[in-house]
Amino acid sequence: MNWKERYKKANIIHIDLDGTICNEECFTAEECINATLNQAIWRWMWKIHNDPVDRKFIIINTARRTKFARETIEWLDKNSVPFDGVSFRKSPSDLYIDDKCVNINDFLKFIGGKYEKMDKSKN
Repeated sequence: MNWKERYKKANIIHIDLDGTICNEECFTAEECINATLNQAIWRWMWKIHNDPVDRKFIIINTARRTKFARETIEWLDKNSVPFDGVSFRKSPSDLYIDDKCVNINDFLKFIGGKYEKMDKSKN
C-alpha cells in the first residue's frame, strides 16, 4: 500500500517534531523554545485535526530527550499546534510523517532488492 492509500485509511498519524513541524532540530531548551513553525504543516494539521467528517488523531513524535518535555509542550501550545498526544519514543500508528524517513519500497528499489519475508526455520 502506498502512502496516499495509507493516509486515506489512517486514524492515528504520528508527525515528527524537529525538522517537520518546526523547521529546526533542537538540542537545548533554548532551541526548543525558539524554534520556528513550519506553516504549511501547521495548516494541514489544523485541517485534519478539525475535520468534522474524517478527523485524524495526531500524535507529535519526537526524539528529543524527555528533559525537554516542558519546553516542547510550551512550544506546541504557544504555536497553537493541534495534537492529541506527544510521544518521546516510537509507538504504534497508522502513518508516520518524518523528515528523515524513507519508504521501505523506495529503499528496496534503490538497493535493487525486493521485500522478502524471512524464513526463520532456515537460520
